[in-house]
Amino acid sequence: MNARDLVLLVVDAFGGEIQGKTWLQKRCYFVALLCSWHDQIGFEAHYYGPYSGEIDNAAGQLRALGFLEESRAAFGGIGEGGFGVSRYDYRLTPDGHNIASVRKERGPDTWEAIEGAVRRIQEAGDPNYVELSIAAKAYYLLEQKGGPASADDLSQLAQGFGWQITGQQVERAWQFLKQLDLIQIIRGGN
Repeated sequence: MNARDLVLLVVDAFGGEIQGKTWLQKRCYFVALLCSWHDQIGFEAHYYGPYSGEIDNAAGQLRALGFLEESRAAFGGIGEGGFGVSRYDYRLTPDGHNIASVRKERGPDTWEAIEGAVRRIQEAGDPNYVELSIAAKAYYLLEQKGGPASADDLSQLAQGFGWQITGQQVERAWQFLKQLDLIQIIRGGN
């Protein structure tokens, strides 16, 4: 799986649009996890959890090709560094829908895998981008630890990446991850 096709088909599977770079990254992350493609895409620790430069580059390539439209929504506030706070939204163009259809026809197994992963995410509650980011961080930390961990363990590990997540946030994230059959819940180190 290449990142460009993943972005194109994930956006298509989520109704043709995704609001925000973080949500795009995390939805691609979970689809890649559920389809066992995450190693091919190359996710690493970043501010808002696992991030792939390949996903970001793919979105840029799709924009340049005229298949994906990016719009900026300003929120009027001032963020860190004195810059305005904004969100970048993504929508398939008519050409993007056409290319997605061609990709689906040429790779029906790939499309079925993506569709199935998206359905699982939606059935597990389709969390907002903040909750999805925390779930992605929790799963990423579990992979880094290489074994069971309590919510408090993960909160401590998160600090090493500069992430601030509470045990309570991890507990909610675990419920989502458990519904995706990605983890077994371990509480209190038991």
